[in-house]
Amino acid sequence: MDRRTERRRLALAMWAVLVSQVLLYPGVSDLVRALGGAGDVRAGMWFLVAEFAAFVAFAGVWGAASDAVGRRRPLVVAGALGGACGYLVLAAAPTLGLPFAAVLVVRVLGG
Repeated sequence: MDRRTERRRLALAMWAVLVSQVLLYPGVSDLVRALGGAGDVRAGMWFLVAEFAAFVAFAGVWGAASDAVGRRRPLVVAGALGGACGYLVLAAAPTLGLPFAAVLVVRVLGG
């Protein structure tokens, strides 16, 4: 596969992730309430800030790690699998009885 095709696939995947994130925003208050939060603006804000702050904090770390390894693919796969695990934990959070603070930690780790 040539470099241009790889970049197009990566761009499409990133676009799909961003679109799915934007579709989540209108329902954040309901989601936060289902996960044990107050469901108000402040709880929704912390739910989103946890993910975005982790993304900003660790983007450089992941970049440096990929430079050290010399390849991006293993780290992209590891990040995607870790993110999927985070979403599975979030989906199970209401049945696991996780407090909202633990849900925020899961959001940070899933960044």
